[in-house]
Amino acid sequence: MTCLPNNNRCKLLVLDIDINQLNSDDLRRFFIPYGPIESVEIFPRCSAAIIYFVSYLSVDRLVSYRTYLIHQNYVRLRRFRLDQTNWNIDCRTLRVKFNTTTNNKLTELSLAHCFKEYQSYIEKITVYPNNHGLILFSDYNYVDQLLLLPVNVYQINNKTLTLERMIQKKRDPIVGRLLNQNEYLLKQLRDKQNNSRDDIEQLEAEIFILKNENAQLNQNIKTRRRVLVDISNRCSNDQYHRKRSRSNSSEKPIKRR
Repeated sequence: MTCLPNNNRCKLLVLDIDINQLNSDDLRRFFIPYGPIESVEIFPRCSAAIIYFVSYLSVDRLVSYRTYLIHQNYVRLRRFRLDQTNWNIDCRTLRVKFNTTTNNKLTELSLAHCFKEYQSYIEKITVYPNNHGLILFSDYNYVDQLLLLPVNVYQINNKTLTLERMIQKKRDPIVGRLLNQNEYLLKQLRDKQNNSRDDIEQLEAEIFILKNENAQLNQNIKTRRRVLVDISNRCSNDQYHRKRSRSNSSEKPIKRR
């Protein structure tokens, strides 16, 4: 799963970093456990950094975390975005149009079929009279994924589609930081719930095992009790027969007259 040179899929975009507290060596040390790193580049004006991993699988794993805590600061983890001016904007809407003039018309059905592998993640498809469409996804990550694919991947009637991010209005930085922190706390809560569920399942499994062991122990006790009763009965019988035998042997024979 090694990336080719300049493969954007291997680039992790780290946003909202504190450049006064973090340098490239710090970032390398924090993220090296997730896979080999080719290079780290910091962009002070954007409060961002790009970490170039050897494998895109490292990026796939990290972007699923969404946020990461470094030195008591929350940073956002995103796939690489080509437009540096909009690095900080998460967008769930993809704008689709033909890259050349054509008589083909976009329809909701044709777009749904074209992006059928993302069908379960698409919330809405809207087509406009000027022959462009908007696809609303359930998560911005799917938009980021699609924009990193080769330009000629998606076609309708052999006509290539152009994909663009539909940029939303920029939000206040303070609000952004609060939302990021809230997102991190929600993730922690979900993880805690999952851990609690795992603990409950583990306890249920242990209880099940203990019940089986207890049932087996009771069965063994009953078996041993029957064996002891049998042994006791045999001993009693043997003792009775020995006493009777001794009694018979001690009796004197009766003389005949």
